[in-house]
Amino acid sequence: MTLAFGFIARPGFDLPAEVAAFSAEHGVKEKKVQGLARATIVFLQGCLAANVSEANIAGELAKVGVTAQAALIGKLWKFQSSAAMRATQGRTLEFNSIVDMEWKFGVTAATDELERAGGTFLQLKLTLDKGGGVQDTEYIELSLPQFYEFLHEMERANATMQQFS
Repeated sequence: MTLAFGFIARPGFDLPAEVAAFSAEHGVKEKKVQGLARATIVFLQGCLAANVSEANIAGELAKVGVTAQAALIGKLWKFQSSAAMRATQGRTLEFNSIVDMEWKFGVTAATDELERAGGTFLQLKLTLDKGGGVQDTEYIELSLPQFYEFLHEMERANATMQQFS
């Protein structure tokens, strides 16, 4: 857990070197520690994305078969998750800033699929700042229900970011 939280919460954390040091210190095969660290990082990033609380972490761990240390991991989560969230937000905002956005709303007038005719859609053109002066353009086409789901997720992300600032 310490390796996973270190990787998520501290920019510049050298995971391969830390895994090697941990393996040598505890006499465990490096490949096994590396696999466990990667799985833990994926799990923790999912918990961060879902804004899982300390109370819910035990339930999430039970789903993947880890019950013995769930309370201890929950306590660690309580103390480490806010630092991990701030670091994750910092990296996301720093390298994926939206520089420009254009949108078009449309209705499908003709298609060879009858059920798609008359369907509404939204096309987004996002210009992203990837960091280091590099910009990238991404195109997204969403149906109206997908757009509303996207809008809902953006509102949730904004509320979460407001909570931590």
